[in-house]
Amino acid sequence: MQGFHQRYMTNNKACRLWVQMVRQLDIEWIVPQHGGSFKGKEMVNRFLDWLEQLECGTDLISEADFTLV
Repeated sequence: MQGFHQRYMTNNKACRLWVQMVRQLDIEWIVPQHGGSFKGKEMVNRFLDWLEQLECGTDLISEADFTLV
């Protein structure tokens, strides 16, 4: 699941904004398209905490990605 999110999520800012929006809802179960499901408030919060901190997309770009060699 980490590899999928790191490849396909734009960047951590997008993840943080999504998590901020979702935390306003009373969610009992998150069932992602890729990876296992997260049932119960504790597991939902653990997933949201993880996603909120995940470096992905453009966060992972470095100078090494732009070398001519």
